[in-house]
Amino acid sequence: MINKLAKVISAATVLAMTTTLVPQSALGLGKFSGGSVDSSETLEFGILTYEFSCERKFRGAIQTPVLIDDDDFNSNTPPKYYNFKPGTLEVSVIDEIDKPDLFQSLKNQAQGTSFEGKFSGKAVQYESTLEDSSDPQNFMKFKFYAPYIYPFTNIYSLSVFNTSNLTTFLNNQGKVLFPKQISPVSQNIDTLNLLNDNIFTSFSFTPDPENKRFPLTQQEIEQLREHCER
Repeated sequence: MINKLAKVISAATVLAMTTTLVPQSALGLGKFSGGSVDSSETLEFGILTYEFSCERKFRGAIQTPVLIDDDDFNSNTPPKYYNFKPGTLEVSVIDEIDKPDLFQSLKNQAQGTSFEGKFSGKAVQYESTLEDSSDPQNFMKFKFYAPYIYPFTNIYSLSVFNTSNLTTFLNNQGKVLFPKQISPVSQNIDTLNLLNDNIFTSFSFTPDPENKRFPLTQQEIEQLREHCER
């Protein structure tokens, strides 16, 4: 019988176990979707949920990112699709003492969602910069946030986005709404500007229903943290 990551022995062991607990077809590619700066644009991407990284930099975890431009004022014009390269997702923990304005915005945005009343003290920040696959001079950047509570305290593995971890946060449509900031597309990667801290929209995340992996317990998350911080 296969255990659910009961022991954290080494990075290689953890990575091997996270990718063999279930068949490859069930590893899962959760889907994010959310509006861009332009109201007619939507950014969509998948996220590989079996990635593990002590550096908290999950290279290639952002899969098939695409910016969809659908002109609402001209129904005869088909949507335009702008594909981006697979991206790296970076994870960090931010403190309310250091960013009080950001936390106030997160608290306001979380009202009426499954995260209402949960952004306090610390939060988890997920960040990525995407490169246009057809034009290497085009970039866009986004961040999204979760409260620093179980299971999001699992910052060294993207298994936090498995269906089993998010059950208590799903809305009636089977989605989780994450507050986000997003930049317009820019040709200068050094000047990508996110929306102001007090202006937020949301990413709608749909977990892969075929992903049947067991969630990590708080004890296992602590074991993983201790391993990565040695």
